[in-house]
Amino acid sequence: MSKKILLIVLLTFISQNIKSQGCSDAGLCTAGSMKDNGEDDEKWRFGLNSQYGQGDQKVDIFTQQLEISRRFSDKLLVQVKMPWINTSGNLGSNQGIGDLVLTGNYKHRVSNNLIYNINLGFRVPTGKSGAGNIDVFNNPGPPTSLPMPYQTGLGTFDVLTGMDIRYNSVWQFALGFQLPLIQNNANNFNPFYASKIPNASGYFYSTNLKRQADIVARIEKKFELNKSLALFANIIPIYHAGDDEYSTYNGAKEVYKQSSGLTLNTGAGLIAELSKASVMRLSFAAPVITRKERPDGLTRHFVAGIEWHYKLIH
Repeated sequence: MSKKILLIVLLTFISQNIKSQGCSDAGLCTAGSMKDNGEDDEKWRFGLNSQYGQGDQKVDIFTQQLEISRRFSDKLLVQVKMPWINTSGNLGSNQGIGDLVLTGNYKHRVSNNLIYNINLGFRVPTGKSGAGNIDVFNNPGPPTSLPMPYQTGLGTFDVLTGMDIRYNSVWQFALGFQLPLIQNNANNFNPFYASKIPNASGYFYSTNLKRQADIVARIEKKFELNKSLALFANIIPIYHAGDDEYSTYNGAKEVYKQSSGLTLNTGAGLIAELSKASVMRLSFAAPVITRKERPDGLTRHFVAGIEWHYKLIH
């Protein structure tokens, strides 16, 4: 027991004390069975997920998310996640609906101890990527939008695919791929604006931002304390497969030459079964390795969350 608790504490200590930034989850890390594949006996599952994270330039990001899952058979489950996001920082504040994530999950039970899942889903641009108005002195054009850390959406339509294996109900190994298929980012924050706005020089430029694909893995271990209580710890590497692009004020294309590469996140938390139908999950995550340039606004110094799920059985 002491070794299990020591591992959780160690991961949390590392996350809190290594001075890096990252997380950089564009939706795939927690989509479908990449995080939770539900129970065989549940027909519906309803969840509320509340998170607080700190982004670039210490922008505060609060997310309230409604999660609904419907199991059509012991093999097929469909899940939808609908977030509401509030952001605030030294340039202003913003709020609104975030990007909807819809996933389908096919589960195959090889044996009592071995299950694999296949996921296919989409991130739909229901959030806004160009919200907010900052008046710029002597600006010949329209007011600039807030930088990407303040936005509730990425402005892309993404396809999400993945597979995970669960062993003995305590180990999970997952691998996934997220590809932006349609890019329509409406942000217009660029170097010209940043040079004329107080406190704006620390933000990444994001006019007409074009994101590249992500490859995500997840390794998680659950430590059961008793029938209703468990600890968990995970590592989530995210590899950004190419360099992102943005447009300058005059429309020229520029490349963030150090925006590709690895982000390595660690996480830990507690799972409590409140009743046969209700579960609560507490979590904390932070990066230990990060990319140098992250213009999409997904940077988090850390993320802390609490979520509650209620299931309706057959």
